[in-house]
Amino acid sequence: MIAAAVLGSVALVGVGSFASGFGAAAVALSRYAAVGLGPAGREARAVSGVLAAVAVGAVAGPNLLAPAAALDRAIGLPASTSAFALAALTFLAAAATWSPVATSPPAANPPRLSAATRSVDSGAAAGVARSPGVKAAIGLLAVANLVMVATMTMAPVQLHHIGGGLALIGGVVSIHIAAMFAPAPLSGWIVDRYGIGGGAAAAGATLLSATTLAAFSAHSVAGLTVAVGLLGLGWSAAVVTGSTALVRATTPERRPRAEAAGEVGMALAAGVGGAASGVLVGAGGYALLATTAAACVAAGLIPLGVRLSGLTGTRSGAHTSA
Repeated sequence: MIAAAVLGSVALVGVGSFASGFGAAAVALSRYAAVGLGPAGREARAVSGVLAAVAVGAVAGPNLLAPAAALDRAIGLPASTSAFALAALTFLAAAATWSPVATSPPAANPPRLSAATRSVDSGAAAGVARSPGVKAAIGLLAVANLVMVATMTMAPVQLHHIGGGLALIGGVVSIHIAAMFAPAPLSGWIVDRYGIGGGAAAAGATLLSATTLAAFSAHSVAGLTVAVGLLGLGWSAAVVTGSTALVRATTPERRPRAEAAGEVGMALAAGVGGAASGVLVGAGGYALLATTAAACVAAGLIPLGVRLSGLTGTRSGAHTSA
C-alpha cells in the first residue's frame, strides 16, 4: 500500500488490499488462539478479551490519521504513506511479540497435533461441517453478521438523509464500533457464567431491540444513535457466543477447519447483507431494511440460539464433541 501511494498505482492498491485481508483474517482468528492459551471453562472470556483489544485499535487508529498526514506534508511524502508505514511497523511489532509465545506454548495449550491428525482427509473435514453444534454456531455467527452489516451499511446514508452532518455521522459510527468491541468482556462473562443459552438470549434480545428501534426511529437522529449502539452490543454478544459454541462443539484437532468455516460464513453473510441493504432501502426506505433485519433475528438467530443451548448445555464448560 505504501508503494501504491508513492507510485499512484490503482493496481497496487488492489494487491495491497488483497494482501491486507490475510492480516485481517489472522486478527479475526486470533480470538480462537486465545481459547487455546487460556484456562478451560473460560473460553468465552478468552474470546472477548481479543475483541476488547480490537477496540483499542479501532479508537486509536483513526485518531492517528491527522498526525500521519501532517508528517507526510512535512517530509514531502504522498498522502497516507506514513499511516501505512505505521500500520506495517505495528504488525511487525505484533508478530515479534507473538513469536516467543507461539514457539513456547504454555501448559494450558492443547497438545500439538500429530502428523496423522494434520493429514485428516476431506471426508473428516466435511464431517466437522455437518456436526449439528458446528452448523448452529456458524449459523448464529452468519445471521448476526448479516443483520449488523445490512443495518449499518445504510445507517450513515439514512443519517445524512435526515439532516445529519459528517461530524454527527462519524460520531454515531464511532459509538457503534465502540459497542461492537469494548463491552465484549461482559458478553464473555455472561457466556461463561450462564452458558451458551444465556449468551444467545442476550444477543438475540439486544439485536431484536436494536433493529426494532431502528425501524421505528428511521427519521430520528437520537433514535438511530441508540439503535446502532445496541446493534454493536448485540453483535458483540452474538460473536462471543457463537465463537465459544464453535469451540465447545469441536475437538482440538478438527477445530481449525470449523473456525475457518465460521469466518467464511460470516464473510458471505456480510456480502449478502451489504448487497441487500441498498435494494431494500430503495424499495421501501430504511424502515423496511430494519424491519427485515428484525425478522432475520426473530426467525434465524433466536432459534439457532435455542438450538445451541440444547446442544452444548447451559453450564460453563459443557462440551459436545464433533
